[in-house]
Amino acid sequence: QRILRVKALLKVQGKLQIKSAEKDKDYRPPVKAKSKLYYDELVLAPHDHARTNRRAVRYYYVAEADVGIDQKSTQSALSESHRKIVHTVGEQRNFFSPKGALQRDELDLLDIPADTLTVHELLPVGDVSIGQTWPQNGHVLRRWLGLDKVGHSDVKSQLISVENERATVRLSGHLTGIARGVETEMDLIAKYHFDFNEKHITRLIFDIQEKRAAGHAEPGFDVLARIQMRIQPISTSTPLADFELAQGNFNSTDNAQLIRFHSTQGGFETLHDHRWHVILDNDKTTMLRLVDDGDLIGQCNLVKLPNTPKSQPSSLSDFQEEIRKALGQNFGEFLEASENDLESGLKTNRVVAAGTVGKLSIRWTYYQLLSPHGMRATCVFTTEAGKEDRFAGADEAIIQTFSFLPEEQSQLTAPTPKTEKPPRAETAQSKSSDRRS
Repeated sequence: QRILRVKALLKVQGKLQIKSAEKDKDYRPPVKAKSKLYYDELVLAPHDHARTNRRAVRYYYVAEADVGIDQKSTQSALSESHRKIVHTVGEQRNFFSPKGALQRDELDLLDIPADTLTVHELLPVGDVSIGQTWPQNGHVLRRWLGLDKVGHSDVKSQLISVENERATVRLSGHLTGIARGVETEMDLIAKYHFDFNEKHITRLIFDIQEKRAAGHAEPGFDVLARIQMRIQPISTSTPLADFELAQGNFNSTDNAQLIRFHSTQGGFETLHDHRWHVILDNDKTTMLRLVDDGDLIGQCNLVKLPNTPKSQPSSLSDFQEEIRKALGQNFGEFLEASENDLESGLKTNRVVAAGTVGKLSIRWTYYQLLSPHGMRATCVFTTEAGKEDRFAGADEAIIQTFSFLPEEQSQLTAPTPKTEKPPRAETAQSKSSDRRS
C-alpha cells in the first residue's frame, strides 16, 4: 500500500461540434473550462495474477470545475457525501462512491486524462541512458488516458536529464483511438519528473491537442488541454485512515455503480446505467439516449403529468387505448401488459407495443407511474428491432429507482458543496523535495 497526495489543474480551450439536422450546419460554439482536483490516494496492491487491475481509494479535498460554452457558464463540484471515492482500472476505468450513486457531472469531473493510478506505467521497464527513447505501449496509453481503444500510435518517451536525484522525461507523439464510442485523435506533449528518493513520478505538465468526433449523445470537439500535476508520496492520510474499503472490501452495491439523475425541473429523481445520457431536461419533458460502444440502442422520453385525485388511478385498459391512439398508424400489436407495485410504493402500468416507423420495426415499452399522493408520470422506451439484446433491460433501473420530488423541492437548486484545503504532507522527504522544486 502507498499513499499519494495529488494536486491537479486542468484547463481546456477550443470549440465544440454539436450535430445539426441539416448537413454541413453543425453548431460550433467556443468552449473554455478549468478544473481543480486535490486528493489523497491510497494505492492498493493489484488483486489479479497479471497485476494489471489497479485499485485505489481516494479522498477529495477539492473537486470543482467551471465550464463556459458560448457565453454561458456552469459550475460543478463533488458533493460532501461523495468525497471518498473508490477508483479501479482494468479494461475500463471505474469510479464509485460507497455512499451512493454519483451524478454524471461528478463522474465527468473525476475522470480526467493522466490518471495517477497508472502514471507509473509510463516508466521504462529496464535501465535507460540520457537521450534514449522508448515507445509507449498502446495498452498503457489507453489506461492512462482513459480511452476505449488505441489504434495507431507513435507516442514515445525520452530521458532528457538526471540531476539531484531526479530524472526528467519528455513524452510526445500522435495517436488515434476510440473514446466513449467515437473516433478521436490526439497530439501529446508532456514532461514528467521521476524522484529517485520517492521512487515515483512527482511532477507532470501535459498538453493534449484532441479532435473528437460527435456522438449520438455527446458533442464532438477540437480543443487544447493542459494538465499540471504534483504527486507527493506521504506517510499517512487522516481521512483514509479508517476507510473500511482500504482493507480490501471493494464490493459496491448495484446502485453505487449506477448514475443518479436529479431533475429539479421535471420533479423527479432516478438511477440509470452509464450508457444512458441526458439529452434534454426541462419542465415539459426529459429525454435520454442509450449509447453502447458508439451505437444508438434506445431512447427514453419521460413526462411528468398533472396530479390526479388519489381515488382516480388510471386503468391498464385506458392506458393501452391512449398508447394505441398516440402511435396511430405506427401501431402494430400489444406484446405485454401488466400492473405492478414497486418497492418504492409507486404503482405502475407497463405496456409493450410493436409497430413500424417507415421501414423500421420498433418496440415501445410504456410505463405509467402513480404515487399514493396522486403524482403521475409516463415513461416510454423506444428501441429498434434487433437491438433488444443490447438494450438488455436498461429500463429496469430507471423505473425501479424512480421517485417524485416533493413539490417544494422541484424548483430548488442544490447548494454548492464546500471545498477543503488539503493538509500539508508530512514525510521524511518533504523538506528536501521542497528545496528541489
